Amino acid sequence: MRIGTTAPVVAVAAAAAAIANLPAASGMPHQQSLYNGYNGLAGPAAEFYDDSIPARVSHGVWSTLTSMFGQSHNPAQIIKTAPGVKMLDSGFPTADTDSIAAPRFVLYGDQDVAAQSYGAPPYWNITGFNVFNLAFWTVKFGVADNAAKFAAKSDADKKWFKSRYAGAGMKLMVSVFGATDTPQSMGRNATKLGKTIAAFVKQNGLDGVDVDYEEMDLFAQGKSANWLIELTRSLRAELPSPDYIITHAPVAPWFNKQMYPEGYAKIHAQVGNLIDWYNVQFYNQQNYDTCDELIWNSGDNFPLTSVFEINKYAGVPLDKIVVGKPAVAGDADNGFMRPSVLGGCLNVGVQNGWKAGAMFWEYPHMTPARLNVITSAAGLS
Repeated sequence: MRIGTTAPVVAVAAAAAAIANLPAASGMPHQQSLYNGYNGLAGPAAEFYDDSIPARVSHGVWSTLTSMFGQSHNPAQIIKTAPGVKMLDSGFPTADTDSIAAPRFVLYGDQDVAAQSYGAPPYWNITGFNVFNLAFWTVKFGVADNAAKFAAKSDADKKWFKSRYAGAGMKLMVSVFGATDTPQSMGRNATKLGKTIAAFVKQNGLDGVDVDYEEMDLFAQGKSANWLIELTRSLRAELPSPDYIITHAPVAPWFNKQMYPEGYAKIHAQVGNLIDWYNVQFYNQQNYDTCDELIWNSGDNFPLTSVFEINKYAGVPLDKIVVGKPAVAGDADNGFMRPSVLGGCLNVGVQNGWKAGAMFWEYPHMTPARLNVITSAAGLS
């Protein structure tokens, strides 16, 4: 912990103990100086609040605490440079890229949670996950749902929130489109759209974008691949790796080259190097609800689209195939697997060289406790 040098160390413990009894404080707003203040290093460095003081305290408590040390006008003194945290070119803090090395545990959030004013949960509510996708940015409806909640916050509020995620090794991203959006049907130019989405990502200090394209009819007609390839190239040109993440969330059948010659096998061949990983939807397909169908042999409905078949026949590296599942049975029409069963299935993959991780739709139904059951059984914890 780095507190002002004139404050006795013993006062820190006393202040922390007194936090629970502090009256409502008229705290200072989340000032930009919290992030721009000089931190004693030769050059700019990523900064975030010192987590030695419980993260759940209000900004008013932060203000009162700093006042106790005579630091009210020098808030940078209660900020530390954190290992594993850096700054994006947008000026927002982010976790180092090592934080999203496989296995990744990805959680989507579209459902409105009244007490969740930032659109995303506090980081301590999703322990074990390293990516949270705010849903959705759309063409048809604009910035919607939890993405809209986050975007509505001030820059200083967003930087404070991002600093918490960064310090916990978590990435905060936006998911675009979703099942009800029709960006291609609406005639949007993919290159221009990529620039627009990338601008939103940077303006809001987010760590990247998840492409959840679901225009099923166009995709079945073979009209989507080139559009998605163009979109991906545009996004990556604006959101360079490794600072920014680009993922796609296709349904598993779209990797079958025979059924979809203009599908995700083609997309991966063209721009797979620009996509960090795929949050593959192994649900809502009347399939993938047994270990064999999920891991080895997807069966007759959508052949050659299990994890290892996508790897073998579509050429996607195992470490880019993140297994997507509904958090609870009610989150999808089908494809749900109980946590212990799913974990056991994933362990078969782990024993054979797969460790990409898992994705879940959605928060708040998916919890750290459920994830722990899965990762423990899978051997990924």
